Parts: sequence; C-alpha cells; structure tokens
Amino acid sequence: MTVAGDVGSCTTYVSRVLDLPPLVAQAAFDAVRPSDPHARGTLVRGAIRVTAREGYRRTSGASGMPYRSQPAVIVVARLRRWAVELELVPWSSRRTELGLCFVKNRLAAPPSPSAVAAGIEVVELLGTKLEVWASEPLRAWADTAVTPRAGVASDIKRGGGPAPLRANGSTSSAEVAWPG
Repeated sequence: MTVAGDVGSCTTYVSRVLDLPPLVAQAAFDAVRPSDPHARGTLVRGAIRVTAREGYRRTSGASGMPYRSQPAVIVVARLRRWAVELELVPWSSRRTELGLCFVKNRLAAPPSPSAVAAGIEVVELLGTKLEVWASEPLRAWADTAVTPRAGVASDIKRGGGPAPLRANGSTSSAEVAWPG
C-alpha cells in the first residue's frame, strides 16, 4: 500500500499493486467497480461507503494514462464526504496498480487522517474484489476437476496419462495420438 501527497489534481493518492495482468485487471475493474451513481453505494466496512459519480473513462493506458478511471465519493457515517477518483493504471506487463486519488477542491480541506484511512480500506476492498473476480474461473474449474487417486484404475481416464512404453523404451507417435 502506497500513500503520497499532492499528485497533480490530487491532494492525496493511495494505491495497491495487483498481481493481475493488464487485460485481466481491466475486465475485473469493469465487472466490480461501483457503477451506479444513483445507488446507495458499495459498503466497505462499518459506516464507510463508496458511491460512483458520472464520468467513467476507459483508455489504452498509453503515456501513463489510467486504463480505467471512475469518479466516486467516499461517505463515512453519512456525515463526511470526499470526492475521489478510482484508477487502474499500468504497473508492468504482468501487474497493474489500483489507485484512489482524493480530488482537490478549493472549498474543502485536505483529507483528514480518517479520510485517508477510509481511502486505504476502499482500495484494499476493491483490490481484493478484483483479484477474487479474476480467480473465479480457475476456482470454478478446480471445484469440478477430478484428481485421479494413485493406483485406482477407475480414476484414470483413457488417453489421459503418458503413452505406454514399448519394449525398447520408445513410444510410437500413433500410440501417443490415439491411445488404446
């Protein structure tokens, strides 16, 4: 988790690097981001909610631009509100960064330590949701996959194992392609 101050139009920036490749992370962000500006928002923890605002953007990520950007509002206990920008930005060819930027407002004070703590919780929750969404197809496959038990002939499917060895120790390409 990274926290920085005064970055461009941000007063404070909170981020987390995700072990998700860019295309997977973009699909996950599209699937789990807070998206309805008229909804009550996503409950983060206790009294913290994050609600979407209009202005969702998708880009290629070129020249340091975010892949995805979602304006939002963090609301704590229905009393305190902070305008933020959720971003998915390039980190490397195998990883992405999920960031939350507190948007500068000349009328509002800089975010308090409790606002930054709420921002950290939002990034942690959304990052976890992205990772869970991305791993779901593999988890669903693993739940239905059957692992053969050692030495149980009925668990071993025809053609699923290595090709049988011939007397001279080699295998025939025909036997490998068409076992049995």
